[in-house]
Amino acid sequence: MSLFREKCYRSCRHEKVMEILYEFINLLEKREISNGAILDLFIYGSRTPFSLEDGEMLYGLVRHQLSKELTKAELRDVRTVMYEKNIERCEWMNVLENVKKISERFPNKIKYQDLNSFDITNDVARSICKMKTESEFPLYVDTEHMLLSNGPSKLAIITICDVSNRLILVWKVSEMTHRQLEYIRGILADLGKFRKFVCYGNERELFGDIKVEDIQEIREEEWVEYPRGLQKAVSEKLGIDLWKTETVSNWSVETLRPDQVTYACMDALVLHYLWLHKNNMWSSVLHRFTASMQAHDLSSMLFT
Repeated sequence: MSLFREKCYRSCRHEKVMEILYEFINLLEKREISNGAILDLFIYGSRTPFSLEDGEMLYGLVRHQLSKELTKAELRDVRTVMYEKNIERCEWMNVLENVKKISERFPNKIKYQDLNSFDITNDVARSICKMKTESEFPLYVDTEHMLLSNGPSKLAIITICDVSNRLILVWKVSEMTHRQLEYIRGILADLGKFRKFVCYGNERELFGDIKVEDIQEIREEEWVEYPRGLQKAVSEKLGIDLWKTETVSNWSVETLRPDQVTYACMDALVLHYLWLHKNNMWSSVLHRFTASMQAHDLSSMLFT
């Protein structure tokens, strides 16, 4: 990569990180973001350090929140990765690796008891085979996308929830080529011969011409009045509060953090609840549900 392209590439990444953190932390109506997601952003942007001015500004935004979970030494490493210029490149890279390890060790804070009865796996072949079992319930599909400095986002994670088999597949596709993604569409097309797909929003990039029921596209009067975001729809219609602290996580990392996995799985599972609501089945079950650790486990009532 030429020096000019490297500079532009770095500048775009830095601007993307600053834009996201300002949106999530610096606005009056602060949005949820986890410390793991914050470090994801710094790691994503830190091919090289930020400028001193930008680095100090960003560190000032997040220092208080990070200090609740990080030691002083760990905070110092984060600061070094962001904008320290007076160290050798190899030493800076070592500190960056330390920050990556900090991010990876964060415990799972997002808890949904409804997921306890599910087998969460990345075994694609076994999952697809089991999902071909006929069922009265469809397969619920959600996706996560990579952070990109410019241009359209790129598909990173496909999550498929099969409530009949109590199975959730978390499929990492961020490194796949266009040809490989076409192969995935072929797998889904074949799976579609056995089961119907349900999603929330336009998943055309994934499904292409495969027929999918898009719950977000429902035009009934009672749905149109509510915001189209999944979190809002679930809250307004079902009284469920979804954790959205991982929205801007780096979904292209080699190993997902536990909270990222839980986040992706619940976004797919909750589509089942919306589907039940749409088909007038939700009111027949107890739905006093919250996204806290004290949440009622609805599994025995919703999946049988």
